[in-house]
Amino acid sequence: MWLAQHYLTNNRNVEGLALVDWAIKYTGPSGMMSEQIDPEDGSPIGVDPLIWSHAELLQTLLLLP
Repeated sequence: MWLAQHYLTNNRNVEGLALVDWAIKYTGPSGMMSEQIDPEDGSPIGVDPLIWSHAELLQTLLLLP
């Protein structure tokens, strides 16, 4: 989400929104987000749920035009 925030604050909205969509795609059925995502199969790894992930997603959504 930090990269998405960078894109959104530098008028690279298409790239920023693509990262937001990617993050939302990998939320669990209940909407919970884990600390990390397995790059092979997209399954959650690490702490699940992790409030930090949710907070950064919300911070990023606030930057959407």
